[in-house]
Amino acid sequence: GSTFAFTLPLANVTESGGVRIGLSELTQHLDNLSQPAAGNRPKVLIVDDEASIREVLKQMLHEEGFDTIEASDGVEGLDAVRNKKPDLVVLDVMMPRLNGFDCAAAIKADPATAHVPIVMLTVVDDAQRAYGLGVEVYLNKPFEPNVIIQAIHELVKRRTETPRVVIVGPEEQSVAL
Repeated sequence: GSTFAFTLPLANVTESGGVRIGLSELTQHLDNLSQPAAGNRPKVLIVDDEASIREVLKQMLHEEGFDTIEASDGVEGLDAVRNKKPDLVVLDVMMPRLNGFDCAAAIKADPATAHVPIVMLTVVDDAQRAYGLGVEVYLNKPFEPNVIIQAIHELVKRRTETPRVVIVGPEEQSVAL
């Protein structure tokens, strides 16, 4: 039942010093961020300190048509996200050197990797914290194989759908990538 009012002063915007890029360059950059490489199987990075969990996930994902990369802790996982450019990350929380929450935060804070979806798979019950970091799916161990496979398929499908971008400027345009 409360009503709030406020006033925001408008300022004249001067040249920000930002770099201007052309529409075709922007379209290419957004296309590279949004879709797996054409003709390749989607690549999933599995980050878990338990080799048995990595092996089970690897077998499941290979049967479903995914290629996999493995990392045994958050530091290796973060390095793999930056250098191997996976289409999706399956991430545990309780790991040595760098835990899953810190790894997810680093992935989502980096503009070069922020677009990579994360499925957090863990015994830790703190979904709110994970979603606050930008994690797309939070699942608890022990997990149902069909649930994690369905979540991964949905996230990869979202990345391969044609996104629309509206560019606001002197000549407003809508671009399908």
